[in-house]
Amino acid sequence: METNNQWSLAALDGLLLSLVTIIFSLITSVFVPKGIVSILLWALKFGGCLYLLFYFMKKYSENFDHVSYKQSFFFGFLVCLFSSVICACFMFLSITVLFPETVEQITEQVQGVLATQNYDAEQESQTMAMLNNLPQIMLFGSLIYYTLYGLIVSAILANFTKKENPFPECE
Repeated sequence: METNNQWSLAALDGLLLSLVTIIFSLITSVFVPKGIVSILLWALKFGGCLYLLFYFMKKYSENFDHVSYKQSFFFGFLVCLFSSVICACFMFLSITVLFPETVEQITEQVQGVLATQNYDAEQESQTMAMLNNLPQIMLFGSLIYYTLYGLIVSAILANFTKKENPFPECE
């Protein structure tokens, strides 16, 4: 399969994978589930993302007679990288456009903690300056988190999606 086709296939699969996280995020932001429902939704999202990535990697390996661990891992990582960019951008748009009250709630919580602790004026002003950049911090933080998570999961799943001939000398 061509490299361009690999990248476009990974981009499409990454978009589909990110939709699971985006839908989960919208459900939890709008309905704000509590307790066991929240845990069940998270477990469903987690399992769904793992299964979907495994499915995409397995489907990709079916296009070839032989797929090494490296090839399978690289494709899975590409899918996760595209998904990470989309999810991080959605996170940024979510807290800046869709749900701007989230930043206000976090700021109020931090101010409440600062009021109960013994922080001096300089520490408080530094904390508030950091909170002014919270959307950007969350953008890059979530991008790093999702990418590292995808790297680890792709490395694990590549063991199950590779297709190698155990007896290459017999060909």
